[in-house]
Amino acid sequence: KKKIIVSSLNKENDKFYNDISSYKRIIRVTSWIYRFYENTKTCNKKTGELSKEELKKAELKILKKVQEDSFQGEKVQRLKSLPTFIDADGILRIKTKLLMREDDENFKVPIVLPSDHHVVKSLILSKHQDLGHPGVQSLMETPNSSTIDLDRIKLIDKTELNKQLVYRKRLMSDLRARFRNEYLGQLHQRSKIRKQMYIPKIGDIVLIWNDNIKRIYWPLGRILSVFSSKDGIIRRAKIKTKSGIVIRPIQKLCPLELDGESVTNKDKVPDTPEDYARRSFRDIPVPTPATSRAGRIVRPPSRFSP
Repeated sequence: KKKIIVSSLNKENDKFYNDISSYKRIIRVTSWIYRFYENTKTCNKKTGELSKEELKKAELKILKKVQEDSFQGEKVQRLKSLPTFIDADGILRIKTKLLMREDDENFKVPIVLPSDHHVVKSLILSKHQDLGHPGVQSLMETPNSSTIDLDRIKLIDKTELNKQLVYRKRLMSDLRARFRNEYLGQLHQRSKIRKQMYIPKIGDIVLIWNDNIKRIYWPLGRILSVFSSKDGIIRRAKIKTKSGIVIRPIQKLCPLELDGESVTNKDKVPDTPEDYARRSFRDIPVPTPATSRAGRIVRPPSRFSP
């Protein structure tokens, strides 16, 4: 019998980024690898710190490698329902409704990434730390260079969020204590009070302010007594009106030029402007009827009578 020997080639690339936990370190290591590769092909070797273009190129290479490793088999079928396309750099992107908007290219057509890859988890953790450990919703709404495909919420560590919650509570407590000691403790009463423009006196005639009626209908009244506060300033007054006795603050009193000394009958309460106008109409003399030359009263025809 012939022996059958089966030989198969299993090609697997060295995924060095699985041993690096920091996303920024992954990008920098990849950038140094590509710089070494470029320096071996030319005499003009690059030295010094990595440039922005080198870091951006390395990041695109890493994201492309992540897509090649992840989107195979069933996951490729899931992407068929999405409007995806491959750009000039070979990166798989998804079309949004913002294609005509003048904005960042990564915002209009974000990169599609899986959720269960080590590099993607490192990317989310890096964004989470750069933004000051925000909430889940804030982190998801932050514009970044990628779109997570699956289960983004689960990748944010709840232990880290609990630590930040305790820190925020302690910060609010310290702020409240400092506000009480440094601000509220410095508040004092005014050492000088503004001079009152109007000092009410007993017997003054005033109009009582009322926001619900027109000024012509404001009731008139006479001040019977005044009330002072502990600082010696008059705050309220007792007023006698046509309808009775009321107590009002001096801010609601409109003094008239007529004072109590010019009124002879102090027991009489002055009328309202409406009563004064009605009494003025009663004082108008009634016109006498017209008479003829013979002395008879002229009666106008009925058709002209009102």
